[in-house]
Amino acid sequence: MRPSILPSPPEGSELARWVAEGFRREPTHSNIVYFGSPDERFVLVVQVDDPVQGYLVELHLKDVNDSDTPPLGRTIVDDREYYYLQWREGDRVKSQYVAPVSPAS
Repeated sequence: MRPSILPSPPEGSELARWVAEGFRREPTHSNIVYFGSPDERFVLVVQVDDPVQGYLVELHLKDVNDSDTPPLGRTIVDDREYYYLQWREGDRVKSQYVAPVSPAS
């Protein structure tokens, strides 16, 4: 088995739950990793751009007629934008860091 192009998701994170209960796929000879949500509604696509160590992150909603907001958020910290997975646990909104929107210059 070839090594992964991405590190394992942090233990206890929502992305780790997606890997355990949904799926994580890395096609051979590809720089893309697919993560599927446990409920099969979302696919998170991470494309690794080796020359700049950047990531292109896309979230695809499988059912376009679903009115729920996809759980991918963006936030700005120290003038840089970052992607976060977001979900609800009861009345609380939880979030998990995914990647920067654009690589550091």
